[in-house]
Amino acid sequence: MSFCPRCGQLVQEDVVYCPNCGAPITQQPQGSQPTSPSHALTRAEEHVQKVGPSIKAGVSGFLVAVILNLISPVYLYFIPSFLATILVIYLLRLESLKDGLIASFITYIFTDATLNTMVSLSFYLANEPYTFIVNMEAVLSPIISAVTAFLASYIGVWLVQKTEKAKDTDTMLH
Repeated sequence: MSFCPRCGQLVQEDVVYCPNCGAPITQQPQGSQPTSPSHALTRAEEHVQKVGPSIKAGVSGFLVAVILNLISPVYLYFIPSFLATILVIYLLRLESLKDGLIASFITYIFTDATLNTMVSLSFYLANEPYTFIVNMEAVLSPIISAVTAFLASYIGVWLVQKTEKAKDTDTMLH
């Protein structure tokens, strides 16, 4: 038995390709011990480390957006998620658009899901029927949220890159 070099799956000796991920399997000499999947775990750990700050920013953005929604006397649509996304991307210094998009979509999706659940729960606890009215707001809201999520991540990353550039220029001048 040996381990797949890509995913760490334990595979039979006569297998040419990993049945789990399709990676080619290199044959080990007879009598040798199977190689540990430690480098496969290392790859997974590297991936988690790369995405970790984006997830942290997304969850932080979600918390900020929910708090902004809860303290506001009126419904602000996408604005709390938009502002929270820019804020956390800037504060956590996410420099790539990919990281910003991950944080942004986590913020928006979690916030929308939480607020919709809270509205449904309030109707349920009040024992009132909930009727959904299809109007332009209901139709355009998801589209506007998706567009503003992208814009928020772009603006947040742009601000981080701009301030980093300014810091670099300032340190070179002094």
